[in-house]
Amino acid sequence: MKIYRANAFTHSGLIAGKNVLGNPATVVLCTEMFPSRQEMSSIALAEKAPMTVFLQPHQDNIFDIEFYTPSGERFDLCGHGTLVAASVIYQIYGFEQVYFYKAINVADMETLVIKSWKESDFFKINMPAFHPVITKSFIVNYKKLLGIDNVEEVYLCSELNDIILVLKDAKVLRNATPLFKELAVMLSSQCIRGLFLTSPSCEPGFDYEVRIFAPHLGIEEDISCASANCSLVPLWHEKLGKIDGYEYKILCPYKSSGTGFGGIETGSYHSSKQNVFIGGKVDGHEKIKEHNYYTQKNYNTAENKAPHKNEGLYQN
Repeated sequence: MKIYRANAFTHSGLIAGKNVLGNPATVVLCTEMFPSRQEMSSIALAEKAPMTVFLQPHQDNIFDIEFYTPSGERFDLCGHGTLVAASVIYQIYGFEQVYFYKAINVADMETLVIKSWKESDFFKINMPAFHPVITKSFIVNYKKLLGIDNVEEVYLCSELNDIILVLKDAKVLRNATPLFKELAVMLSSQCIRGLFLTSPSCEPGFDYEVRIFAPHLGIEEDISCASANCSLVPLWHEKLGKIDGYEYKILCPYKSSGTGFGGIETGSYHSSKQNVFIGGKVDGHEKIKEHNYYTQKNYNTAENKAPHKNEGLYQN
């Protein structure tokens, strides 16, 4: 196995005087078969990255892919991890176009195929488009736990089990201060994957902003999230009335009290195929280590834990 790390959704300049952090992901390239799920969980726990991605070469530019959260849970769909994986594959193999095969659902009876490609200095992925439906079931409890009161609408994305709170003002979005322990309990009890706050952006050149919370999965606030835009891009496409294929510019403020924004993404909705294209820059490639094979026993020792240059970004 070879282990790499890079950051997705980076930006070289300043936005409103702030740096853009980018969202880190660890990529584990398996030369033969995937380790057991227990071993992949142990590796993800030790890595402490916002997402740990496992890749297994299938044929030419086709790879099997798996995702694991910082808490060691298997995850169905992670866009920023897929972008980092595409970038790592490009660095190693030179493939500008890659197909990822992801087994989904409880019994792994379905396979999701994610196409990625390099476009100038961006990497892009083709993901399914989901259309969230408006709901009133969650609004009171979540408003209290987020410390906000002027929610315009609440949507449910049933395909990914995400809750979306639409706000009128980006300042309210940035100033939200979640009660993470209580929020984790509620999200877990309702089988919700993630809770998103979104609003029109207050920064010139950006269409909308989003903050992403999943404390029950070991991610209090995600730095940036591509899979959230499987539902957010179609939602804002309907609200803003742009033409089909219009490329939205998306800002992830992350923690408003910090010195940097989380990430910058692009997204476009294509109604004819019911998909979205999500893109962003990937920087900071680093090969961490190489091992022949991991076992749960030898991986959890202190000497096998990878040092993290951005340790603070991984802690919640």
